[in-house]
Amino acid sequence: MKFTNEFCGRFYFAFDMNGDGLTTISDIWMLFKNLFLIPSKAIAELIAHLPKLASFFEMDCWTGDGGGGAIFSALVWFVIFVTTVDAVQNSSRN
Repeated sequence: MKFTNEFCGRFYFAFDMNGDGLTTISDIWMLFKNLFLIPSKAIAELIAHLPKLASFFEMDCWTGDGGGGAIFSALVWFVIFVTTVDAVQNSSRN
């Protein structure tokens, strides 16, 4: 399946995420969800620029938005958190 980055909108951030003309609690939830999924969407975006690899993984515009993307993103955020805490502790010891 061919797709373009403009069509997919993986990194679309706005206060009106669902485009209904209103900012509601649903928009806030969708904004936080998109922020949380940045790691999986970034990897999906990188792979999308490699046509053979994207075709092999059967990527589409929703790649990186599901459960697998959430697990991957959670692991990346956990590693970032642990690394940051370790760096702060090491800098305070010196």
